Amino acid sequence: MPKIFQYLNYVVRFYSNDHLPIHVHVQFGKEQECKVDFLFDGNELTLLFKKVKGRDR
Repeated sequence: MPKIFQYLNYVVRFYSNDHLPIHVHVQFGKEQECKVDFLFDGNELTLLFKKVKGRDR
């Protein structure tokens, strides 16, 4: 999974050929992770943050 951005302990990654909607995974440390969906409606962008099962404490 390629790393596209890192800020302090936050790492943003994506999987190529992954399912829709378009999204990235944000990892903090080794144990915490969330998924951020990019939802487009015309010219409006909404970010939807979701927990990843088994990856948070």
